Amino acid sequence: MGGFLDVLVPAGAEVVPTIAANAVSSGPVTRQAFDHVKDALLEGLAAAGRLDGVLLALHGAMVLEDAPDGEGELLAAVRKAIGPAVPLVATLDLHATITARMVQEADALVGYDTYPHVDLYPFDDDFEPEIRAVVAERGETRR
Repeated sequence: MGGFLDVLVPAGAEVVPTIAANAVSSGPVTRQAFDHVKDALLEGLAAAGRLDGVLLALHGAMVLEDAPDGEGELLAAVRKAIGPAVPLVATLDLHATITARMVQEADALVGYDTYPHVDLYPFDDDFEPEIRAVVAERGETRR
């Protein structure tokens, strides 16, 4: 996320952080934990007001205890909250399981290329023009 901030803030973007969450690889995520993080994210988006776009740093292989596509469900909830006109972009791990639902809900999904993830920061620099292109396709930004 530091790379995103170092690129987007000087470019004039107003960044509105919502929530950070992580876990170690340990099996399916409980519905309670997923709903807690999802609800906090949605509350943060609602509190932010008008948005020009949403950028999520995801992993891409989340399985819920009661559903196989955690990121797809999360992206669908975000899409419902922000509507179809606001760009929704997510970064993913290089071994993400990209589902049809994820592709349907997001405007762009971009994966890292290396493991270990030595390309995290350079990737952020390369990604900024893609974010701007998605926003430009949807209309003018607040800048």
